Amino acid sequence: MADDEWSTNANDAINITFLSVTKDKADQIASFHPEYTELHFGKDQSIFGYKNLTIDLKFAAHDLYPNFSVAYSRKWKTVKDAKAVDIEEILKPDLSADAFGDAGDFAAHLRDIETASTFKPPGDLVEEYTKDGRNYQIYSGELTDDSIRKIIERIQILITFFIDGGIPIPVDDPEWSLARWRVWLVYEKTSNPISPYSIVGYCTSYRFLPYQSHNTGIGNGTKPVPFELPSSHPISLSDLPNRSRISQFLILPHHQGQSHGTRLYGAVVNTFLNDPACIEITVEDPNEDFDDLRDLCDYARLTSNGSFAQIRLNLDVDPKLTARKPKAKVPTGKLLNKSLLEKLRLKNKLAPRQFKRLVEMHLLSHIPKYSREAGTARLIRRAASKDPGDKALYYWRLLVKQRVFKQHEQVLKELPNEEKHQKLDETTTIQWMDYERLLERMTEARVGKPRPAGSRGKRKIIDDDEDDDDDEDEDDDTHSQSSKKPKT
Repeated sequence: MADDEWSTNANDAINITFLSVTKDKADQIASFHPEYTELHFGKDQSIFGYKNLTIDLKFAAHDLYPNFSVAYSRKWKTVKDAKAVDIEEILKPDLSADAFGDAGDFAAHLRDIETASTFKPPGDLVEEYTKDGRNYQIYSGELTDDSIRKIIERIQILITFFIDGGIPIPVDDPEWSLARWRVWLVYEKTSNPISPYSIVGYCTSYRFLPYQSHNTGIGNGTKPVPFELPSSHPISLSDLPNRSRISQFLILPHHQGQSHGTRLYGAVVNTFLNDPACIEITVEDPNEDFDDLRDLCDYARLTSNGSFAQIRLNLDVDPKLTARKPKAKVPTGKLLNKSLLEKLRLKNKLAPRQFKRLVEMHLLSHIPKYSREAGTARLIRRAASKDPGDKALYYWRLLVKQRVFKQHEQVLKELPNEEKHQKLDETTTIQWMDYERLLERMTEARVGKPRPAGSRGKRKIIDDDEDDDDDEDEDDDTHSQSSKKPKT
């Protein structure tokens, strides 16, 4: 068919290249194809109207100066409504204006030794680290900084290419709006004296100003966070109590699998923990890969700072369950010290649902393996068991079921009782197995065992949103675009 002959897969056609400045000619650091082009070229990710199509998007690795070009052997001649896709017109809104300069200008920029050698990443240096003998630095600053805004304007088209559903930031917003955005840039500092800095990845976050009533605190049943307005005038947005939401998060493909995502996430979280105005750290619509990164990093942090050491499951709440009273109600409110949990949650600035999941994982890790490996059969009898491991597992499942039910209450309440209990039980078991997978990954990391490729392939039983929310009363994390592809 003519359509097939004149159609090209957009992912294959687009080549993204990073180059460094050298004395004689530019050195290619990496070249790769995008993973997603649906935002620009539709669900079929196809470009009509060209043969032997190549789309080159090149960046200087230090300041991300871009160049865009299109090449092909033949172009479709317009016939009625059938015409070749205007590639430049489609990509133009997400590319900075300097990407459309002359190829000679880009070549000259790559030979500009003075500019490259004196370039320093914008923002403040917040962390330095070494990985496999190579040196890296993380810088941070607000989007109101012209140099940071220029970097983001140039690179953020990659968000659309590597984050499923990702949308670029509007960098032309008023300054008061840009002040809500903070950016982290990860650079490798190489031994190349001409062009020592090379981009590794970046992250953005956005400040939300939550409503705090005198009765309900920040919307989750807690008391208002004590806060005194600073004496300095005028007051900026960064001075006011806020929720800081991690939005875009990207490690470039040639740097993935080297723990840069972990280091970047840690730097972002540490910034917020040290910011007295930040009351809670949230994440915008994370996908499964970012969920894993976040879970593992948060779990390690709560372990190292002593938070988990204070949390234990109370097994002394036996409601005298016996074989004659298998359906006796367990007072789940007494299984955990709720006031302590809320104190620890606020200290660690975690969203309620994320904190609950981490606590569930921690409690599971302290249940003996023999109980966890016994499967889910006859769990109703374990509450009456004299074995503390069996009893702990029974109580633990009740807590997880309670959270899952509240999270999906709107869906579950519409189902018949038998189906509702079945789906609730299945979802709880899936959550249990996923926690086991994460705990195993942490064990493997401690002994240096390499991680197998692939995502967790989570199976979804209850058809409902799986974002950072429990409900409006407990967690105000909403979702729009995403930190969907961290590629750690």
